[in-house]
Amino acid sequence: MEKAVIYVRVSTKEQNTDRQILDLQKYSNELGLKIVKIFSDSISGYKKGFDDRENFNLMIDYINQNKINHVLVSELSRISRQYIQTVNFIEDCSKKKINIHIHKEKLSTLNEGGTVNYLAQMMVGLLSSIATQESETLGYRIKSGRQSEVLKGKSYHGMLYAYDKKDGYPVINEEKAVVVRKMYDMLLQGLGCRKIANYLNENYKDQRKWSSASVHSIVTNPFYKGQRRYLDLIIPAPPIVSEDVFDRAQTFIKERFRFVSEAKYINPFASFIFCKCKATFIQTINDKSRTDLYKCSSSCGVKSVNRAYLISEIKDWLEHTAKISKDKQERAKFNTQIKANIATIEINKARISQLQKMSRKNYDLFTAEHIEESQFDEALSRYNSEILKLNENNSKLTEANNSIHIALENEIFHYSDNLEVFKSQILPIMESIIIDEKYCTVNLKGFSMFYFKIYRGHELQLYRNHLKKFGNTVPFKPRLTFEGIDENLQELIDNHLDPY
Repeated sequence: MEKAVIYVRVSTKEQNTDRQILDLQKYSNELGLKIVKIFSDSISGYKKGFDDRENFNLMIDYINQNKINHVLVSELSRISRQYIQTVNFIEDCSKKKINIHIHKEKLSTLNEGGTVNYLAQMMVGLLSSIATQESETLGYRIKSGRQSEVLKGKSYHGMLYAYDKKDGYPVINEEKAVVVRKMYDMLLQGLGCRKIANYLNENYKDQRKWSSASVHSIVTNPFYKGQRRYLDLIIPAPPIVSEDVFDRAQTFIKERFRFVSEAKYINPFASFIFCKCKATFIQTINDKSRTDLYKCSSSCGVKSVNRAYLISEIKDWLEHTAKISKDKQERAKFNTQIKANIATIEINKARISQLQKMSRKNYDLFTAEHIEESQFDEALSRYNSEILKLNENNSKLTEANNSIHIALENEIFHYSDNLEVFKSQILPIMESIIIDEKYCTVNLKGFSMFYFKIYRGHELQLYRNHLKKFGNTVPFKPRLTFEGIDENLQELIDNHLDPY
């Protein structure tokens, strides 16, 4: 019995070669050949060449070293689906007196005496050409079908963070979407990807291990603003952040890349502090002129504020607020607010689910030609807009609850004098700081706010002298708002709350 080898190939690792091997073992008995080795590859026969096939090349080496003259394959396409590759391989084997036996077509490339079987060679050329054409046609159909599915919003690979795959569609995972929105919020607050990753690893340990690269990949991917890209097409997808937020994030990233520099002085309120005119209050420090203050970037007329004084006052107020959060009545209020927020989130989720069903029905009506394209687009835009607003609202409510939990669990009674540490301490709770002619208003995320009068110039010096003499005994003002009262009464209230 002459020796022979079997070569089998499937396109993916999920496919099984058992049937091919069994058929070829039976076929070898019919030919009177003894199988000495079986070689198998799991690789595309159209996209990949012979050089990419590890076991195919091992077979060639084995044949040459052991003087094997027979190779069995189940069908011609198992060698390759490319015409040129197949013909060249068989021609090379024929020169070496190696006979290729093709089970499906019952063809052998050599006659019994080792001469070339020209009829078989002609059939091989024809079959190889057909296999190549079939592969190209199949590839076109797959590509076209996939493109058609993508145009419908389907054929989602299911690998993006904060998206799940349902019936081929991308569906927002709301628990993870909160983290994505947090990334964008922190980025727009002026924090880099590395600091965001550190924050996420500290506060969202149960989800995954974050790196600056993984954060960067999310805050630069347009999928998250609802633009799914496939080839040259842009397909609508459920957005997690608005286009405005995404576009501002990209602008920030570009500017940060151009102007990255190490700050000499830490600004603990960077991205939080604003003038009443909505412009940023910027930190201005000059050692030579002994300038150390915050001022309006638009020079609207609101006077600058002494930097050291403002930092010290806000730090004192935060410590006072932390003590209040330990009061039983205040804690009960906080827990009630948490429950109210959770209830609102659940109502919003139910509405989102309803809108998603309406969106799918809208698509079915459009594909069935029951509505015009303009009607479909208008309804889709309306549904997506409401879903986006509800998701953003849920993110804010979730963030508010997180902030309340932090306040309830926080054991910080003293905030650090190290401004880098202080900045990290206030990051989870700080919403905004608003400066006007008389007051500084500090808004804390989700649960509280406070305000205090700003001292400038001679008043500031008197205030500091008072603190030196009496210590920090200025009564903290309660959280009050007054509406519909005349200016004289407001002035009396201000004087009563602020006797200095």
